Amino acid sequence: MRRALNARKITGTIGYIADIPPAGMAADEQGVEDYYRAQFSLAPIVLDQRAERYDWAIADFRGTPPGKRLPDEWRVVEDSGNGVLLLEKASR
Repeated sequence: MRRALNARKITGTIGYIADIPPAGMAADEQGVEDYYRAQFSLAPIVLDQRAERYDWAIADFRGTPPGKRLPDEWRVVEDSGNGVLLLEKASR
């Protein structure tokens, strides 16, 4: 995923979309762990669960097929496997 971000010169803060909605993340131990692992592996890029604020996002759909969780305004740009996707806002 880092190569995909670097190739597109994506820096700063981007969105993070996961199987668990942001409101339920704190109550889901595995969800929190997945978020921090993603954040750690992509630093210095910052992942924000309020993905709608950004043009780019990382999706972490390990437990849900992307089609069931992917919001309509996003399109898949890169698939790193295991449910990890680089997304771009379709309206961009």
